[in-house]
Amino acid sequence: MEGKKLEINCGLCDATGVTGETLAGYAGVEVDCGTMLVTPAANRILLGHGVELNAGSVINVPEGVRVLMKTGSFTLEPGDVPNGPAMLIVTGSLAVREGAGETLDAYAAVHVIGHLTCPQSLAGRVQVTGGQTVYPDGYAYVDGDLTLDKLAAARWTGKKVYTDKSVIVTQDADLDALRTSGTVFACRKAVLPEKLLDKAMPLLELSGDARIVLLPEDTVYVQGNMTLTKTLLRRGQRLWLDGNLAVERREAELLSQLAYLHVAGMAIVPWELEESFSKLDPQCGEVFPYRGELLYERDYVTVDKAYLDSAGFLTLLDCDAVELDGALTDSEIRTGLAIHRCAAVFCEKAQMPAVRSVAENVDYIGGRHPESGEPKDPNTVSIDCGTYTF
Repeated sequence: MEGKKLEINCGLCDATGVTGETLAGYAGVEVDCGTMLVTPAANRILLGHGVELNAGSVINVPEGVRVLMKTGSFTLEPGDVPNGPAMLIVTGSLAVREGAGETLDAYAAVHVIGHLTCPQSLAGRVQVTGGQTVYPDGYAYVDGDLTLDKLAAARWTGKKVYTDKSVIVTQDADLDALRTSGTVFACRKAVLPEKLLDKAMPLLELSGDARIVLLPEDTVYVQGNMTLTKTLLRRGQRLWLDGNLAVERREAELLSQLAYLHVAGMAIVPWELEESFSKLDPQCGEVFPYRGELLYERDYVTVDKAYLDSAGFLTLLDCDAVELDGALTDSEIRTGLAIHRCAAVFCEKAQMPAVRSVAENVDYIGGRHPESGEPKDPNTVSIDCGTYTF
């Protein structure tokens, strides 16, 4: 390794244990990171060896303080204190529970690189690089949507509950029992049957920008982007979709089974069925008619001549990456493809004009590796990772 340059590109670089012997083995060291951990001694070593540092933030760790690093999702509970002086670094998400103030005080410092969820009174005691969800003190926090059904009274009676997602009220919810016990649900969105509006409102604390979704009688609420299938229709024939709905040509006959349809997002339907779809009188944010076979929300799609010949025409919508076989001709691309809102289309240079003519709202069109540039220097050791420790 001697005589080579070391380049480190990472999200978090822990240099608290760096030594002069390690750095002396390289002709130079360059660190490009989101966050750097250093002790006073480590900082002197880095400066003494001329390390080039480009960091979004630097966390100074006092001498003699142990660093506890957690990745992913981590929770601090009351009484969950460390043994000895320690600093907690969480890369991912940290949830601090009600009453965990003494737990926070037991650490020299707590840093979150990602997302923090905690009660209002504890929010200022955690250093956050990223986002945070702060909820009122005295409330139980629910991570995700909260459904009020016939069993909700047994679980939540007399409690104050907070979610930054949705409270979904079902037809059989015992709202009277919850209301008389003083139960409160604070949320950003409430979904409930129209007939329960008067009973449900006293239970809800809605923020200023909160949404209320009122469901017609016997309508089933479905969240997220969906494809029309027999499985979806088993939930009900009256659907309120909080997302997009895709209708594939081979399942087009299922449209006739819908008695009511509300699509908050976009309805994606075969162009030849656009007129018959409109006769259902759906409530839609937008209708997107497509040609041929639909490939929707795929992570990675490869299109070659055999696939294109079999389909006749392909519409690709909201896919992460599309790779075209280099053998596809200009004419085959122009007459056989439509590409909408995909992140990247990988193709040969000669195919790019044809791809651009059939592409709409595509972030990248070109070779397989948009980030590739000049060949790497053989005298440089490059390390790309999430977390690097010296």
